[in-house]
Amino acid sequence: MITRRHLLKTGIAAGTFLSLSRRAFPFAQSPVNLRKFAIRLPGVGPAAANEMGAYIPLATKGAGVIAGQAVDTYSLGVARFSQFLHPDLPGVTGFYGYYDIAAGDHKYLGGAIVATRGKPLLLTVANQLPNSELIPIDKTIMASATQTVGDLPLNRTVTHMHGGFTPWFSDGTPFQWYTPTGLHGQSFMNVPGTNPPAGSATFYYPMNQSARLLWYHDHTMGVTRTNAYSGIAAPLILTDPFETYLINNGLVPELVGIPLVIQDKAFVPLDILGQDPSWRWGGPGSLWYPHLYEKSSTALGRWDYGPDSTPPAVLPPGHRRLPNPSVVPEAFFDTTLVNGAPYPVVNVTDRTFRLRLLNGSQARFWHLNLYAEDSSLTGEAHERQGDDAVPDRN
Repeated sequence: MITRRHLLKTGIAAGTFLSLSRRAFPFAQSPVNLRKFAIRLPGVGPAAANEMGAYIPLATKGAGVIAGQAVDTYSLGVARFSQFLHPDLPGVTGFYGYYDIAAGDHKYLGGAIVATRGKPLLLTVANQLPNSELIPIDKTIMASATQTVGDLPLNRTVTHMHGGFTPWFSDGTPFQWYTPTGLHGQSFMNVPGTNPPAGSATFYYPMNQSARLLWYHDHTMGVTRTNAYSGIAAPLILTDPFETYLINNGLVPELVGIPLVIQDKAFVPLDILGQDPSWRWGGPGSLWYPHLYEKSSTALGRWDYGPDSTPPAVLPPGHRRLPNPSVVPEAFFDTTLVNGAPYPVVNVTDRTFRLRLLNGSQARFWHLNLYAEDSSLTGEAHERQGDDAVPDRN
């Protein structure tokens, strides 16, 4: 029997391959007409918006005192919103994400913060999430010692400063979650001396680290991967006096530079039910997320016991079929987003630029390179093979 893998390795005619193109398990492809380099890179602040109106909003800084110490304060909400990402997507894309309450600016990667080393930060986050699914959620997995995700509200959240030196009460551990109504996990705790309203939580960050690009994101037990993929994540640029010295002496070109938050996503295509028949979440243009394991490809099974094996696999006694949706621990998606824009472009002048890079993907790692364009080269010669368009060479 010729397997799909053998087809890919040997390059059998495209017409033969197309007859087997339907997957053995649902994995949707983003709209195929999504052009690369058609929109500009969203920058920081409204002045750096691209053609789609996308930019990374800065959070509004205030002033406060904690335990007799001056702190910078920020008040954020985490809510659901929609945004146009690309002119070739068939609709708006729904997200969960942070936003600055003072500005009311709902944008992807919203709530970006610029902090200073040695100046502590007090963050207040109001949970305004709906109790519904944006993407598939497996409600059968563990959420506490005695409960599953389905036993608890779906709109739980807690904020974790990724890479931050953080006191334990503000670390945003998986059981420090809380809901808009004030229900919370067994480890929930506000910053001592603060008393936010129900549905909000406070977090204290000393910011006693060297200059770097950090990010903060959801860390809730059972739904971290889906909440972060849905957009509950934002960057934090931490500066320090040494960095300022480098800038003032011309050794580093600028403070913020060009932040590049690199992620991979997938989007619901127009023919979603042809590719993923059990899909029942967002419409075309929405985020897509895997919700089933690949079914068994041999009689011994693989992850699930499905009907696609030859001969058909038999479910062993005592084994239950995996649910739909089922937790898929990691996935690699087909569309690259930078600062929330699919395949953007940024035009620069002939000078030195500072790039701040952050891998915000769920599982993917990136091998980044810089290339100098040479338009005088036409590329390697090639020819089409394996379909009806190949000319007769006899």
